[in-house]
Amino acid sequence: MTRAEIQTAARRWLNVRWQHQGRTRFGIDCGGVWVKVAEELHYAVEDLHGYSRLPDGATIDRHISRFMETKPVSQAAPGDLVLMGAALDAPCHVGFITAFRNQGLGLLHSSADLTVRKVAEHILDDHWRPAIRKCWQFRGVED
Repeated sequence: MTRAEIQTAARRWLNVRWQHQGRTRFGIDCGGVWVKVAEELHYAVEDLHGYSRLPDGATIDRHISRFMETKPVSQAAPGDLVLMGAALDAPCHVGFITAFRNQGLGLLHSSADLTVRKVAEHILDDHWRPAIRKCWQFRGVED
């Protein structure tokens, strides 16, 4: 699989509304986007069920690390998955790094924010960049 294929699969979820633990076109959360993209690309993962609206970042980290290769955050590239959390909060949100409209790196994620509440893609700006705590890439991804 290539980084372009990962981004294309993730973008197929754009504008689907956010729904806690959702896994369909009628609603999906941030973990669901990762699971559905992996499934579309025939990449074996197991879904994580029964988590709260503020899931435990350590559990997310352990779970995703079973299936993906950890890499330094400083080397995050389009097609990689990142774990995020606000400055004082435990990380509990995941999203894909993208190449955003020739403007640099972007972030694609299912946002529960009341002003967004859907899968969105935007520039990876000074608000989101420091929130990234961990980065993974699919094993065997081609650059």
